[in-house]
Amino acid sequence: MALLFSLPTYLPSTLPGSWQSAPRQLATTERQHTVFSVAYKGILLADVYACPCSSAPAAAPVSTATNNDNNSHVAASWFTSWHDSNRDHPAPLANVNWTKYTHMTFSFALTTSDPNTISLDGVSGLLTDFVKAAKTNNVKALLSIGGWTGSRYFSTNVGDTNRIAFVKAITELATTYELDGIEFDGSFAKALERRHWSAVHESQWFASVLDYIEIMTYDTWGPWSPTAGPNAPLDDSCASPDQQVGSVTSAVNAWTTAGISASQIIVAVGGYGHSFSVASQDALLNGDNLATYPKFDKSKHPPGDAWNDNITTTDQCGNQQFPGSIYDMWGLVAGGFLTQNGTAADGFPYTWDSCSQTPFVYDKNSQTYVSYEDAQSFAAKGDFIKSKGLAGFNMWETGSDFNNILVDSIRSAAGFTE
Repeated sequence: MALLFSLPTYLPSTLPGSWQSAPRQLATTERQHTVFSVAYKGILLADVYACPCSSAPAAAPVSTATNNDNNSHVAASWFTSWHDSNRDHPAPLANVNWTKYTHMTFSFALTTSDPNTISLDGVSGLLTDFVKAAKTNNVKALLSIGGWTGSRYFSTNVGDTNRIAFVKAITELATTYELDGIEFDGSFAKALERRHWSAVHESQWFASVLDYIEIMTYDTWGPWSPTAGPNAPLDDSCASPDQQVGSVTSAVNAWTTAGISASQIIVAVGGYGHSFSVASQDALLNGDNLATYPKFDKSKHPPGDAWNDNITTTDQCGNQQFPGSIYDMWGLVAGGFLTQNGTAADGFPYTWDSCSQTPFVYDKNSQTYVSYEDAQSFAAKGDFIKSKGLAGFNMWETGSDFNNILVDSIRSAAGFTE
């Protein structure tokens, strides 16, 4: 039986009060009634945000250890059900290269106002096929509950009144579909209360009951930021103080200082980038050299790739959400920014930032500036995972890659073998 808690890059200083009790209840329930270990030898994942319903979007969470992996390390990814048959760029289950992964998480099941009910929203058949394919390929099959719009009722479902019913519903779902684990993605889990907590005390408690803790290290800079910047900086200690807003290095240091063992930490990485509308005079320095933190026009929203909904909506907390302007790795190739081998195309200025160890590319015609990930930045993160003795990686999402450029890079650098 393994437990994993998925956490943001924010320093371990505050957590929503209602979410602190839920992992305790779930862990205690498991130990009292052998809910997870006996029923399906599962992996419980809990995704908690220190600032839920903020303007910064949250992506998704992860997986855990030991089946066809190397040295008990984790090579994980999320499979998104809505992209399985996407009209413009399908990423079907049949195309998953299972040999690249030790764990795969199906996204998403949805919370409902009834703690006894978890909705699969019409994808139960696909989930069944997913579990069968994963097990056939010796990969752990997990299910994520919540997500961008499906976590609305987490706060009430994990409260004292509903928690036992919610745990029972989760257990029944996992048993029915023969899952190897359950993940909570509380993207909009609004806490009923919040309290300060002792980082060392609470983290040591987490470490004592969880096998892994995952840190989501993307969406550090985006359309909500004062300037453009790196989506997922490996380091920012070399940046100016106002640009030090979080990185893989600072997050790992914070959690290990708070008492989490490095061998328990999984680094979540994103196979995509954020785009910004940046005027040429702000983007370009001395010819085609790109600025790394240029100002951008917040009133303009680049279209992103075919997976983007180019409409303005309202999120579950009532906040206005503009078009995402996101480019996945495949979208950058399709959009002409990158070549088939993942390098910048001719005529598209490119810069590698040695501080954040991330790339930037620019389309001079549309004045679209993209902070993204490539083979070099994923290799840098893989090297970091290996050098620090971390547990492994998890990528959002399986279909975001192009010809396995990203996953092959991080696997190789982190020490996985084919």
